[in-house]
Amino acid sequence: MNRLHDVVHKIRHARSAHTKGPAGDDSEEIQAKRREQVYQAQKRHRNRKAEYLQTLEAEVIRLQHDDAQTSAEKTKLARENAELRALLESCSTDVRPLLTQEVTVDPRATQLNDIDMADVEIHFDPVMHAERTFVAFPATQHSIASSPSTAPSVSTPEPDSWIALDFILALEHPCRGHIQHPGIAPDAHRHEACDIIGIQGHALTTTSAVLASAQSSTETSDLPNHCELKADVKERWRIPYAEVEKLVALSEKLELDDEILTPAQAYAAVRRVLPSERALQPVLERLKESLAKVVDCSGLGTVIKTEVFQEHLSSVLKT
Repeated sequence: MNRLHDVVHKIRHARSAHTKGPAGDDSEEIQAKRREQVYQAQKRHRNRKAEYLQTLEAEVIRLQHDDAQTSAEKTKLARENAELRALLESCSTDVRPLLTQEVTVDPRATQLNDIDMADVEIHFDPVMHAERTFVAFPATQHSIASSPSTAPSVSTPEPDSWIALDFILALEHPCRGHIQHPGIAPDAHRHEACDIIGIQGHALTTTSAVLASAQSSTETSDLPNHCELKADVKERWRIPYAEVEKLVALSEKLELDDEILTPAQAYAAVRRVLPSERALQPVLERLKESLAKVVDCSGLGTVIKTEVFQEHLSSVLKT
């Protein structure tokens, strides 16, 4: 038994001496290589994840843009159809002679950019004390307020939808410089945190959805090549009315978080406390000004602590 114990002791001593001898350097080198392999594997995983997120962000933006184009085309076709129906109804019951004549449709009926869409702009907001994205209300657009048209009326979003969208866009003002758009926000750049991991980071914000849905209403290619004013034409970007309703409806269905809220979630929280439309506008206006200095961009979008939001909301509701 003692001999067995001595043998075990010698084996352990030999192993200890082996690790401490010249071969110990080889052992450390192997461990260093393994650490490097693990590091490289983790790096490749992070890169694949970043590439996947970039792909998803690009897909979200593409789908938003395509959806807006589809909505615009659908509205345009509905307007043209209604115009033709009105033209036929104004004629005699026998429409056969009409088929041999050239049918002229009021060009204003197909000017979707002037009637069925809202201007998207970026300018300074004195309430938020910062630049932000604006979507013009129908009543403020010259084409609707002062341009008469014989075209059938197009239903515009409910006033509450415009107020809700403006509330969300106002609270997202910290992200104004982080959401890129070649025509509306060409000077924007990625947030530092997103730049490190290689993603845009704001694809799920309402501002990004608005910019992705915006369509150019200036067809400079239709101007003559010799036209000297071509270079001076300002490109206007607009969003279909239908997209306003979709964005607000989506915001109202968002689940709330106990720790942080996005501006869209903040609107959803207000909507649940105030189901009455009568009190919604004044509350949103006061709350927007109250939250102006406490919202911040996290790199993935604007957020506010839920506890802070509830304090401000309670204070506004008491006034």
